[in-house]
Amino acid sequence: MLLARSLAKPASQYLGGKLRGILWPFLVWSTSYVLVTGTEPTNLHYLQKVYTGGSHLWFLGFIFVYYLVAKTLESVDPLLVAVTAFLLSILSADGAKYSERLFFLMALFFLGTSAARCPDVLARTLASRWI
Repeated sequence: MLLARSLAKPASQYLGGKLRGILWPFLVWSTSYVLVTGTEPTNLHYLQKVYTGGSHLWFLGFIFVYYLVAKTLESVDPLLVAVTAFLLSILSADGAKYSERLFFLMALFFLGTSAARCPDVLARTLASRWI
């Protein structure tokens, strides 16, 4: 629901903010995690797993991807992106972290963006008896 404010920034400021605010902390905390757990730096399989989101910080990688997609598809209705991502999650292999989960959570990310664009509709929906 915070995407609209970010997208209003120029592309360089937008990308710089995402690099500083999401990717940099992911790299710092992932490296700290590797050092604290005492993993051998030569264990490339483990390092690949950690740096591709295989630790407790997996969500930061996903969010970074969502923000990159959002800037790329800035002119596309976020509800259309949400529906497409949801359909892609359904078509993905069950339990596949980097497809099913990535696309399902992307659908929620863009659904929130869509809801933020129509606060009156969101307020009416949340106030309904059905909810």
